[in-house]
Amino acid sequence: ADLAAAAAPLVAETAAVDDPIAALAEARRRASEGGLVVVCGSMFLVGLLRAHVLGEPVDPLPTSDPVGTGNPARA
Repeated sequence: ADLAAAAAPLVAETAAVDDPIAALAEARRRASEGGLVVVCGSMFLVGLLRAHVLGEPVDPLPTSDPVGTGNPARA
């Protein structure tokens, strides 16, 4: 929601969607025929959406950013 608010003065339309797959669906719905949708974010986000678009299985093991504070191995 913060990113949508920051972009509002720069673009005609913004939307904030919490679920990544729902957000991709909304972006594709809003894109013009043959339009381009660009996904930016972490490799985890892009990987999830890439697998969704290509119909590939997603690794069932949860992953996280090893630099984040939630990883006890890096604490």
